[in-house]
This record gives sequence, C-alpha cells and structure tokens, in this order.
Amino acid sequence: MTRLLLVMLCLSGCDAASSDYPVVGEARTSAAEWAKINDLVGRREVTETYARHMRTSAHDELAKAHLALTDAAAKGEVAALLALPPDASPERIQPHVDRLKQAEDRLAVS
Repeated sequence: MTRLLLVMLCLSGCDAASSDYPVVGEARTSAAEWAKINDLVGRREVTETYARHMRTSAHDELAKAHLALTDAAAKGEVAALLALPPDASPERIQPHVDRLKQAEDRLAVS
C-alpha cells in the first residue's frame, strides 16, 4: 500500500512539459528520418518500396505524437509535418525538425 501511494505521489508530480519531452524527441527523430529518406530517394539510393515503408512509419509515429502532445508549439509543428505530402523535400521538412529541437530544448529546462 505504501509503495502504491509513493508511485501515485511521484506520478502526480510529473507535469505535462516533462511528459512531452520524450514525445517531442521521438517526433523530431521520425521527421529527421523522413527527411533523410526523401533525400536518399532524390539521389536514387533507396528503392521506392523501402521509401514508402519508411514514410508510412514516420507518419504513424508523428500521428501518435500528435495525439500525445500537450505542448501547443510542438503539437503545431507535428500537425504541420502531418499536412506535408509523403514525398516532401527535405528542405520543407527540416525547418519543422529544427523547431521541434527548439521545443525539445525548452522542455528539457522546464
């Protein structure tokens, strides 16, 4: 009983910002991988089948992150990424990756 109480107290002390931190990092990583895949497609270094699988995987991870996030700025960046076409250029994806990194850094210090 005491352990359960301690766990509940610890969990109640976690704020939304700290729970968003790992989700933002995962979203940033998924978006960066998506940009890299699209770069490799442009250089004809991966097959379209592989690219399609990786793009779908990135989109699925971003959709999960969007549902989980409470930080408005990070959630907005993920929404913007989800609105991009699967074959978006790395140059269109990268600014969102950069802003997710900024959100991640901000959440790390809060």
